[in-house]
Amino acid sequence: MVRLDRLINVLGGYDVRAAGHNRDRDAELHSVAMHDPAGDGPVLGDALLAVGVPDGARALELGRAAQARAVLIRADGDLDEDVVGAARSAGICLLLVPADV
Repeated sequence: MVRLDRLINVLGGYDVRAAGHNRDRDAELHSVAMHDPAGDGPVLGDALLAVGVPDGARALELGRAAQARAVLIRADGDLDEDVVGAARSAGICLLLVPADV
């Protein structure tokens, strides 16, 4: 188990940025899931690795389906403010991973 705050702090050392901060940074993360584009259905996990997901809106959609509190997505720039706002409303923290990580 790791707390969301710890995950954000550790990944920040690799230039990962948080967007749509979850109100509860003390949230406990017990499981990790990885999106599989060839998979049959949604995966479940407190943290979702949105591997191969092309945009923030799709990553957020997958995060909701996974019941995730955090979604990691590759993004060098900022996400659309509508996506960030929707993540905030859903209680999901989007973690933006630079392409070179």
